[in-house]
Amino acid sequence: MNFQNRLEGMLENIGHAEDGRDIIRFIHNAKHWSIYDTSKYFDPVLQKLFDKGFGFTERREQEIRRTSEEVLLNCYSACEERTDLFVEYIVYFGRRGIAIHVKDEGPGFNHAQKLRETRQKKDQPTDEILLYGDDLPGNSGLLCLLRYTNEFHHNKKGNEVIMKFDLSK
Repeated sequence: MNFQNRLEGMLENIGHAEDGRDIIRFIHNAKHWSIYDTSKYFDPVLQKLFDKGFGFTERREQEIRRTSEEVLLNCYSACEERTDLFVEYIVYFGRRGIAIHVKDEGPGFNHAQKLRETRQKKDQPTDEILLYGDDLPGNSGLLCLLRYTNEFHHNKKGNEVIMKFDLSK
């Protein structure tokens, strides 16, 4: 199944079409993303979730926030914080959850190999370190994807990821 089909399936699964196709979209150059606090972008997402009546724990909020932050960090780092390369962050809201699509204009990476290495790593950080720590280990974005999303997929090149977070009402 190709990447676009996976995205469409994820949107169907969260009930995106049933919810009026509501999205939040940000696109900036990689340098811009590296300068500004990601909460500037994530807080409107949280507000939209609250407005829609999703009830989720503080912990779930932190899982979504940290996963988004780590994925964005990897994107603008991959683009070497350049002003001529762009990173796009799109949040799709549905009745049953959200899907987040992040893509950059960087070279991509071998996500299959990195995921294998991350899964096999012996000394995994605890959730407390991963969610609330300041000094995070390498591959934290992949660890967050593995632990906190309900589903995720990379494109073949490795410069796009879609992730799904189921939310309960």
